[in-house]
Amino acid sequence: MPTPTPQQEAFYSTASLKTSVGLKARAGTGKTFSEQEWANRAKGTGLATSFSKSTVEELAKKMPSKFPAKGLHALGRQAIVSSGKYTKLDTSKVYNIAKDVVAAADADWSLTPQIMKLVSLAKTFGITPSNPKS
Repeated sequence: MPTPTPQQEAFYSTASLKTSVGLKARAGTGKTFSEQEWANRAKGTGLATSFSKSTVEELAKKMPSKFPAKGLHALGRQAIVSSGKYTKLDTSKVYNIAKDVVAAADADWSLTPQIMKLVSLAKTFGITPSNPKS
């Protein structure tokens, strides 16, 4: 095992804490190795998380079994499902709405993909329709 850097030693020293700990570091600095070493030093159990699915897959292979790896998206979905308020996702919702708008306006059917693209862009940039009741 290579000699830990002062930053790694500082991170490892938090393994005895009974609280959540986060590690922020640049690409290629040894985050996965450091997290694995931290988990091996920790007395309790926990959860290794990441935003990236590929990172979660790598963590799952390397972390001890007492620290399973999960993506933040998967954790959020799990929380919603376990709350009992889960509704099946309608993957055709935007298509169905666009189809209805085109039909109601008696517009050309070929406009449907462009309407769907505009809706997608609006969602991406946080553009929402104004509330007519306000």
